[in-house]
Amino acid sequence: MTENHKNHSGKTTEAAFLLFAVVFIAVAGVSFIRMYGMKHFLSTPALTLDVNRNAADLFLKNLKAGDAERSILYAKSLASDTLSEAPRGDYMIFAQDLGVENSFLTDPFNKTDFLYWKDLLAVKDIADSIAVEKDKSVPEGIFSFLKSKIKIDDKAQVQVKIAEILKGESPVSGLDAVRAAAALLRQKGFTPYLLIFPGLTWKKIPPLMEVWKDGKIQGTGIVWSGEYVAGASAENLIKKLFPDEKTDKVHCLQITELPALRIFNTKLGDALIASGISGVPLLSFDPNADITAYPKSDKLAINYWNDSAKLFPLLPECEKYRLKPKDEVKK
Repeated sequence: MTENHKNHSGKTTEAAFLLFAVVFIAVAGVSFIRMYGMKHFLSTPALTLDVNRNAADLFLKNLKAGDAERSILYAKSLASDTLSEAPRGDYMIFAQDLGVENSFLTDPFNKTDFLYWKDLLAVKDIADSIAVEKDKSVPEGIFSFLKSKIKIDDKAQVQVKIAEILKGESPVSGLDAVRAAAALLRQKGFTPYLLIFPGLTWKKIPPLMEVWKDGKIQGTGIVWSGEYVAGASAENLIKKLFPDEKTDKVHCLQITELPALRIFNTKLGDALIASGISGVPLLSFDPNADITAYPKSDKLAINYWNDSAKLFPLLPECEKYRLKPKDEVKK
């Protein structure tokens, strides 16, 4: 073998070894990633969670400060785009019956939502400040608060902001009293339903509000008088007050605020709760789930309460969502 051939053979062997080393390192690297790398890459969601928690905290701080622009910015970073998502069919029918376009249910967070969340935050602060006696339940405390704070006058102008109703500075309509009671109960984790008995309600007794939690009835209240009977259903209360009256039919209404039907608000509520920060006003509930959860019977008719929902379309910010009357639509 010549010297040149030996040199060439040595170089070939060296190149082959280097190639083998490169391949070995690459394969080993892939194997390492497969075996251990997932732990590293799976740490990314933790970082995302921290970012979401920070965004949630900043959303809440700017909401308290009344900064709509920054609140909207952080809200959009917490909830995904909703323009491509279809709302529930019953929500669309409900919105159309109120004269509101379906885009209201799918549009991103806006100034109207900011005003709604700011109102929710104020309601939460009021709910948290209500003192409850040791031998009383939270719903009893809320109804006692309403009795001392709210005066009913059906000639009073309906208000949009629930926190304004709860100030008790002037008489409020019966509708607003019901909305205020429902809002306080929701902030404390209860589900309120409005019960109407044809032939009795309005004539002999105001609408009754049942209070539920974790699938169990907690009691029934008369919002207009502030009375509350723990452990009693509305029907049992009616039988006790009017033993000779028949209750062949009953209408159960889910007390609905229209912004709660918006996809973005539902996702934002879920994100805020998932962030784990304190002081979050509760919106994360599903009105349809409320209806589904209520015990069914042959004499029961259950639906959304449009009287509480139709207030938000009256806001100037909602003008673009109003459906035009048919005679105004160009053919």
